[in-house]
Amino acid sequence: MADLTWLDYFSDGEVTQDPYEYFDHLRSLSPVLREPHHGVVVVTGHREVLDGFTRTVPTPAATTMCGRIPEAASRQPRRPSHPPLARAQPDAHADSMRALADRVVDDFVDNGRCDFVSEYAMPLATRAVETLLGDPTRDRVAAAAVANHDTVRDTVANLLGTAVRILAENPGFAEALRHDRSLIDPFVEETLRFDGPTKVAFRIADRPTSIGNHDLAAGTVVMLVLAAANRDPRKFVDPSTFRLDRTNVGDHVSFGQGTRACTGAPLIRTAARVTLDRLLDRMRDIRIRERAHGPASDRMYVYEPTFLLRGLVELHIEFTPVR
Repeated sequence: MADLTWLDYFSDGEVTQDPYEYFDHLRSLSPVLREPHHGVVVVTGHREVLDGFTRTVPTPAATTMCGRIPEAASRQPRRPSHPPLARAQPDAHADSMRALADRVVDDFVDNGRCDFVSEYAMPLATRAVETLLGDPTRDRVAAAAVANHDTVRDTVANLLGTAVRILAENPGFAEALRHDRSLIDPFVEETLRFDGPTKVAFRIADRPTSIGNHDLAAGTVVMLVLAAANRDPRKFVDPSTFRLDRTNVGDHVSFGQGTRACTGAPLIRTAARVTLDRLLDRMRDIRIRERAHGPASDRMYVYEPTFLLRGLVELHIEFTPVR
């Protein structure tokens, strides 16, 4: 493999589109290392990412939500508040989510095709966040609430796009899920592990500490690469293969871990489960539209040009409506 170390993850367009070779290369050198362009400590190992969550604190939300590199390692870290997300109980609103999903599908299902991102994933995510989390502008910490809502919305939309891409590329999975809906949960979890909606999480060392064998001074900016940890071969067998029978899929770190887990995770999972269930009821023969994305042997997908999130710009699918 060529030495990819000198690529700038934060500005290289090709890495943005397909980061996994780069992440694998960094992990092969060391699961914890300092990248050469910005002095950020990059953590790509599963065990080391877990250590990173416990030994560092979040950077200020304003620097990470906007996809910027934290500006000053010396900035006093603070823990962002997420009151609207903490109050949400999406599992209690699964019926409302199903009704919402059907209303969105109603707008295009008779056409037999759609851009799934713009016609379903983003509208569903936007309405779900507004319905289940409320109006952020009415919250006493409105600025933080708006940022949190936008992040959850984008994460929902990104996960839905990836899940449906995998489903459309693999008709065997679609048929398995259609006949056994209990497989939807492991399918969602494996999607989160295999190609999750968030690539990295920024943290900062608020005191001298260490991750793996790497000592960190107070103020060190740390990038926990969730996408790399989820493909660490020391943790997951055959990590670059999508498998419905993966016994430890629940060990992925797409939403963090324990008390540091993403507070929007229940809503995001509910949106994905409900979406797959309703699509399987209302569509058959879900497939990628080759006119937009090319033949199966040469697919062309474009991802949002951000180093923080991973989501398709568009996903054109075709299907047979269930009458």
